[in-house]
Amino acid sequence: MKYHVAAAAFAALALARTDLMVPLYVYPGNMTWTNPEWSAAVEAIQDNPDLHFYIIINPNNGPRNTSDSTGYNGGFCQVYNNTDYIPHGCNRDWTTHISAISKLSNAQTIGYVYTSYGQRPVEETKADILEWSQWDKEPTWNAGETADISIHGLWFDEVSTSSDNGSNYMELIQYANDTFNAKGSERGRYSVILNSGPVSDTAYEAQLFNMSSAVVTKETCYTSDPASLGVSWDCPEPYSPFELKSLAKGDGLPQNPDLLPQTVIIVHQFRGPPTATLQTLREQIDGVVKLGVHSTYFTSGSYHNTTILPASIGNVSSILIEANDATQWTDGCATWWIWLPLLCAYLNGHLYWMLE
Repeated sequence: MKYHVAAAAFAALALARTDLMVPLYVYPGNMTWTNPEWSAAVEAIQDNPDLHFYIIINPNNGPRNTSDSTGYNGGFCQVYNNTDYIPHGCNRDWTTHISAISKLSNAQTIGYVYTSYGQRPVEETKADILEWSQWDKEPTWNAGETADISIHGLWFDEVSTSSDNGSNYMELIQYANDTFNAKGSERGRYSVILNSGPVSDTAYEAQLFNMSSAVVTKETCYTSDPASLGVSWDCPEPYSPFELKSLAKGDGLPQNPDLLPQTVIIVHQFRGPPTATLQTLREQIDGVVKLGVHSTYFTSGSYHNTTILPASIGNVSSILIEANDATQWTDGCATWWIWLPLLCAYLNGHLYWMLE
């Protein structure tokens, strides 16, 4: 039995990789035009088939036309008296362009749900969850054509760091699990990600990780001077700019290191000061991957910017794959020498059995 455990442990290490978590908060385009920020994301997914992309879809501060009457992200979802109204999928712009992502096996569409730090009414939040679960095959702009726009998980934003809200989140996630599980085999891959940031209460931190697939423990800007760049709106003061070397337990990382494989780190406004070159980006991503986290994302703009250099989604994807490969090779070799005697004994035992 111990040899089976050794082989399984080595295999698990070899397969562990850091994925890409993309908050694609951008209007995708229309029937004749595709937003370049959206196109860049699709191209990155296509160009990197060995990298898993979580693509967070957020039409209107959530999936419903009632979520935000101002038309968040540049466009309204369909209203009920519109002749182009469709039951689910926001509108035909979204169905047309989401389908380009849904076709790709290394992409997983995730629905955005805001929780207002535990203050949003539970029933209102559940309505968004239910709506996301009902996105399926909907009409595109092509006459008579429908496309698969099904959602395969949820991103809960603005998650409270207070344990006072723990029971509400348990209720919401249980409802989400039950709702998506009711789809049966059509559910496909399914993930729940909580964006809470660092949580000081170790018991509550463990609770959040236990009820979800992954938790965002660090989300901040890279630049140390957002005011000079005119991006203070994206980096509200007071805040601590991202520094890889300053990440620590309870400060950007979970207090329990065993939770690192479920940890998400997101960095936006990757611009100087300090230095923000392609090489710097490579060093930062390398360091994050070596931590063994679930997923990460770097962008040189805000969430919706996938084309600004150096941290374009194309560059970030390529660097992340290289970092994954390098880390697996280094860690794999180191671990190989630890498990080698057990693996050899395991293989020799099986060979002896086969020869007999």
